Amino acid sequence: LLSLCAGQHVPSCPLTMKGVTWQFNNDTDNSMVSVPNKNLCYEQCLKTEGCRGATWQLNDIAQGVCFLFNNPKDLRMCHYCESAIAPIPVDGVCNSSDDDIIDMYDANNELECIKRCASKPGECQFYSYFGEGSVLPNKCMLLKTCADVTNAEGCPDIHSKQIQCFPPIQKECFNYKELSD
Repeated sequence: LLSLCAGQHVPSCPLTMKGVTWQFNNDTDNSMVSVPNKNLCYEQCLKTEGCRGATWQLNDIAQGVCFLFNNPKDLRMCHYCESAIAPIPVDGVCNSSDDDIIDMYDANNELECIKRCASKPGECQFYSYFGEGSVLPNKCMLLKTCADVTNAEGCPDIHSKQIQCFPPIQKECFNYKELSD
């Protein structure tokens, strides 16, 4: 409510959340030290096959630690951290009709494309990011749907994904005490 009174827009598709992370699994998840900021951490997750979420945590010893999660579950609170949910890759490239396309933008990286899609909640459900080696370098196409998918073999450096948002979380649910007899 305070942020609404201050004139700030509260997004209904939050990509990140401060103060929460997931249970780390040594067998499936990865961590990296000396990651100076959260955007570099999130970009690393986008480049890592199977990464479904990332947490960047400020750490006095290592400048910053980036945790990459393959199966984020068991949400928990953490100090000096921020987490992001990764989009779900499409098995190929979205072959979209004009009716599916919301807009097309210049984008320096895939993270910019994700943020653009999230800024249009309820409208943008998918995106295609065209990287440096694609036919449309550094372009971001925002999409309503992705009903038709083309094999990605003939489409180098194009990434089509479905946007994911943090569900509403009551942080008070983490701050409780168990009663005993």
